[in-house]
Amino acid sequence: SSQVGALSSLKWLDLSVNKLYALPPELATGSLEHLACRYNLIRNFPQFLSMVSIRVLDLHSNGIRTIPAAIAAFCMLEQLTVSCNFITSIDKAIVECASLTRLDCAVNR
Repeated sequence: SSQVGALSSLKWLDLSVNKLYALPPELATGSLEHLACRYNLIRNFPQFLSMVSIRVLDLHSNGIRTIPAAIAAFCMLEQLTVSCNFITSIDKAIVECASLTRLDCAVNR
């Protein structure tokens, strides 16, 4: 995973279907804008990603239960997909995401 962090010009990354329990913190470096992590085993919302210019974050079909207040720090986020998780709450801080134009929370429990 540290090798991925060394790709400072990387803008688009797909880590889908890899049985990941968490995302490597090295992803918080560089210029990553689009991150797809569909069909993994991620349980916690990756708050550290607010340190990069993430515009599209796709966490479809993981084990995420909540979208925390830290979502407010994702000032560049335009699209967030958290469908097919176990989300029971979305912090009201999501209204601070002024760039957010697409939020997909379908099929949660």
